[in-house]
Amino acid sequence: AAYRQGVFPMPLDPRAMGWWSPMYRGVMRVPEVRVTRSLRQSARRYTTTVDAAFPRVLAACADPHRDGGWIDSRIRAAYTHLHEAGWVHSVEVWDEEGRLVGGLYGVHVGGLFAGESMFHDEDFGRDASKVALVRLMVELAALGVTLLDVQWLTEHLGTLGAYEVTRDEYLRRARAALALPTAPWTRTGPVTGAREVGGVLAHAQREAGREVVAGAHVHAQGEVDVVAGGLRRVGLAVEALARVVHVDEGTGVAAVAVGQHLVADRAGLRGAGG
Repeated sequence: AAYRQGVFPMPLDPRAMGWWSPMYRGVMRVPEVRVTRSLRQSARRYTTTVDAAFPRVLAACADPHRDGGWIDSRIRAAYTHLHEAGWVHSVEVWDEEGRLVGGLYGVHVGGLFAGESMFHDEDFGRDASKVALVRLMVELAALGVTLLDVQWLTEHLGTLGAYEVTRDEYLRRARAALALPTAPWTRTGPVTGAREVGGVLAHAQREAGREVVAGAHVHAQGEVDVVAGGLRRVGLAVEALARVVHVDEGTGVAAVAVGQHLVADRAGLRGAGG
C-alpha cells in the first residue's frame, strides 16, 4: 500500500521508522540505461541470475560496514517476508569463480519497480552492480514494467541514466504504471553479462531517432545533458543512452515520519553501489 501512495520506508533511528516521499524523485525509464564501452567489457566476466540468492543479496546490502548503511533488522525482516510473498525480487551477479560479487533488490507492483539497494564486492566486483542493473532492465522490459523508481538520485545512478522528477510528476507516472498488471517473474536462469548488454544496445538502436524533451542538449558524441524536465525518449548513438548531469544541490528532501515534517539533505542517505 505504501508504494502505491508514493512513499517508502527508511529507518530514522532504532525505534522510529520514516516514510519518505522526496520532493525530487530519482527515476529511470525501462529499459534505458547508459552502457559504456568499459561496462560492456566488464559484463563479459559475469553471469547473472534472478531470485537465486535473495538472502545473500539482502545481507550484502545490509552490511553495517558499508558507507551510508541504513538497512536494519526491521527492514530485513519486512523485505524477506515480501520476497517470500512474491513482491520483492533480487538480481545476483556471479564471477567466473562462482563468487557473488554484486546484486540488487526491489519491489515490483504493476508496471512499477522500486529499487531498494544495490551492492558490489570491492575486491572482485568491479561494475557488478551496474551489470545487475542491466539484467534488471532486461527483465523489467519483458515484464511490461515502465517505471524504475531509484528513490534518491545519486552520482552513481546518474552516470547510468537516472534523473530527477518532481513529486507531482513522479506520482503521475507511478499512477499510470501501477494501473498495469503485475506479471510473474519466470526468467530467472543464468544469463551472461554480454547477452544482457547486447539486449540493451539493441533497444537503443530501435530507439534511435526518437526525440529528446525540450531543455536537453544533444552533443556530437551522442550524449545528453538534461538541463531541466526529464528524459522522455533518447535518440542517440548506440555507444551511450544518456549522461544526466543536472543536479540541484540546493534542493532538500521532504519526509513524513511520526507525524513530523522533516527536511534533510539527499547526500549520503543511501549507498550508491558501484
